[in-house]
Amino acid sequence: MQPPDTEPLTIPSPRIATIDPTGLGAQPHVRITVPSATTAPASCQASAASRTALSMQSMITSLQRPVLEYSPFMQVMRIAMEQKIVSIERRSTAERSNATPASSADLGASTNSLLETIGKRIRQLRSQRALTRKALAELAGVSERFLAKLEGGSGNASVLFLNQLTSALGCPLSDLVTDGEEIEEHQWLAIRSLLRGKSRDELHKACTVLETHFALEQAPDRRERIALIGLRGAGKTTLGRMLADDRKCRFVELTQVVGNIAGCPVSEIYSLYGESAYRRYERRALTAVIAEFPRAVIAIPGGLVTEEEIYAILRASCFTVWLQATPDDHMSRVLAQGDMRPIAGHSEAIDDLEHLLSSRREHYAQADLAHDTSEKPLAESYLQLRERLCGASGCGSAN
Repeated sequence: MQPPDTEPLTIPSPRIATIDPTGLGAQPHVRITVPSATTAPASCQASAASRTALSMQSMITSLQRPVLEYSPFMQVMRIAMEQKIVSIERRSTAERSNATPASSADLGASTNSLLETIGKRIRQLRSQRALTRKALAELAGVSERFLAKLEGGSGNASVLFLNQLTSALGCPLSDLVTDGEEIEEHQWLAIRSLLRGKSRDELHKACTVLETHFALEQAPDRRERIALIGLRGAGKTTLGRMLADDRKCRFVELTQVVGNIAGCPVSEIYSLYGESAYRRYERRALTAVIAEFPRAVIAIPGGLVTEEEIYAILRASCFTVWLQATPDDHMSRVLAQGDMRPIAGHSEAIDDLEHLLSSRREHYAQADLAHDTSEKPLAESYLQLRERLCGASGCGSAN
């Protein structure tokens, strides 16, 4: 007999519903227990409610969750989602199956090409050192048989194995994989061998030689523009005017062009806008002169060489000449001009000049030609410069 304060619990009793989730008339594959009303004792309330909740949660969260027969909208949405998912999966599978063979083929071709390159480089390096395969294998401490496979382009060697070989050959590992581009591999390796172990100054000198050589080939008209570089007092203005008169071409003071573009003297550019602004004007002035004068002699401000980009433009467009002089000659010529820049106010002017020259020497040394003007009469210095220019660059007198 039930207690007076307890009411009977109405809970669903099971009935079976079948659903075709594909919508194509297939045999139903989902059987759902859908509750219907019945009465159960109060003692079954907790367990029945728990089982029902778990059952509903399972149906909702399952990847293949069914829909209730009394919800047509849910059925339609479920069918549409399943069909779309199946379609996407089929398309993705087809794309993967089509893409995989091509990717594998490309990867295989790339790997084979690399192995062939490595094998070819090892043969070349071994030949240059007059080593037999057996001798190289012994030096490197590797198997001669595997070395033969590697040279044939079929061995798949580890990085450690390749490092042993390059150590025995006396070259860096990069020599085995560096692309020789359009030149023969042995030429590329020979160039690298010549430069290996050189100091920074030696590499810089080699770079300058190559730059000069190829610049002359690529821009032959640059021979018609002579750019004089060096510290103040080296003779850029005096010798430049004489050379321009002899060649019957324009003489250009780049500093004056900078002032004309800026609309004020160079000293005001520095004081009002700073050095960075001056360098921008300087670059504009140089490009303007190059564009306007196919033939000219140009006196270049001494500090331009410290600006890498501007100096590169100058060297690519003009035949550059470094006018050299001793610090004493620089000082006496600057004093004779009545201009103490950049040494005004300094008691140790000679030391300052030496320091300035030392800091720029590396840049000046990149010029096509160096001409010493120290301890020489002006006429002698000019004639020597003219003669050297004719021999070095083909820049002679006017045609």
